[in-house]
Amino acid sequence: MENSEPVVGHFTSSAVLVRDGIDLLHLWPQGWYGELTFEAAWAPRLPHVHAEDTSTSAPKVLQLSLTEAFYLGFLVPDAPPRLRVQSTCGPSSARLSAPEAWLAFSAAQPRFAHNLAAFCALRRAGWRVRCGLKYGADFALYSADGELAPP
Repeated sequence: MENSEPVVGHFTSSAVLVRDGIDLLHLWPQGWYGELTFEAAWAPRLPHVHAEDTSTSAPKVLQLSLTEAFYLGFLVPDAPPRLRVQSTCGPSSARLSAPEAWLAFSAAQPRFAHNLAAFCALRRAGWRVRCGLKYGADFALYSADGELAPP
């Protein structure tokens, strides 16, 4: 995957949303990042989408956890896919530095530092780490071949 331009994600106080470049981040064999969703009328809007835009099919959005976004944006910046995190607070969107993102993500998610440490350790150990909410856990672990890890 040769892509020199980073993928832009917008921090919405609980997640980072990506519209363009979804295919770079969400390919299951390449990293398993995020959850594909559809934008809803009640959801936070990305900067270039207006609330009055109503099409018959809602655009796809990749929702990254704060842990995934920090990992992709600041811990593996030289290896694709790269993520540039933008703040959507205020009238304009500004790029967040690593310290700014750390503070914002920690304020939004009190266990952010713990989750990030666990996420990084599990990735280094060769696991594919996904959100474990539907299993009542912080993470769900998958082996490199895509099988869910036994309990």
